[in-house]
Amino acid sequence: MMSTPLRILLVEDSEIDAQLTVHELKRHGYDPICERVDAMDKMIAAIPRKPWDVVIADYATPQFNGLAVIRFIHELGLDLPVIIVSGAAGEETAVAAMKAGAADYVMKGNLARLGPAIQRELRDVQERMDRRKAEAALRRTEVELSEAQRSLVQSEKLAALGRFSSGIA
Repeated sequence: MMSTPLRILLVEDSEIDAQLTVHELKRHGYDPICERVDAMDKMIAAIPRKPWDVVIADYATPQFNGLAVIRFIHELGLDLPVIIVSGAAGEETAVAAMKAGAADYVMKGNLARLGPAIQRELRDVQERMDRRKAEAALRRTEVELSEAQRSLVQSEKLAALGRFSSGIA
């Protein structure tokens, strides 16, 4: 079975947790191309370096939390799923993360959910991209149709004017 390349920006302060995350993704058939950052300034610098497929962010690091990651990604206007991973946060924290725009919320004790969550998010991103392309193509077609219609009306007016001026002469 061939593994699927996956460009991950991993916002995680624990090297061990990062290794566990990568291991779990490999188990789900991904070939993670991963950059781990542990501070907001490092994450900000890493965003433009690659066309990331997904951001996996620890909910709480000593420097900042996952909600700041979500806010930053959304402020940039990127269609980049952020999956929050947490070791100890409760239901209220998960709800807050989802309301803030997290694509999903996975407990570190249940990393088996991570692979399916990423698969779903990648499919959703592709569907949004396809929809935007189709909408853009539709807008282009509408403009072309409108221009063709104006041209036809103009041609009909010129033909009528030609017939009218022939009748006068």
